[in-house]
Amino acid sequence: MGGFTKPIAKALDMGAVKKVQPQAAPQPPKPTTVEVSSSNAANADMDTSIAAKRKGRKATILTSSSGVLGGTEVAKKTLLG
Repeated sequence: MGGFTKPIAKALDMGAVKKVQPQAAPQPPKPTTVEVSSSNAANADMDTSIAAKRKGRKATILTSSSGVLGGTEVAKKTLLG
């Protein structure tokens, strides 16, 4: 019950079938200097916007893994009137 391996091996030995070599994929073209400079400018713009967003979130985070960092403001309640 050899399957296809025996007939293929026999055909290769007889020269009826030739092995096909896989072709290498063509290399994509390299980016031009204009494309590289525009991508660098876009990355710099994204970095500044991300940094600004992070700064905004840091100002609102008042706790850490160990709890509240600042002192608590405790005032005695008074009745008005």
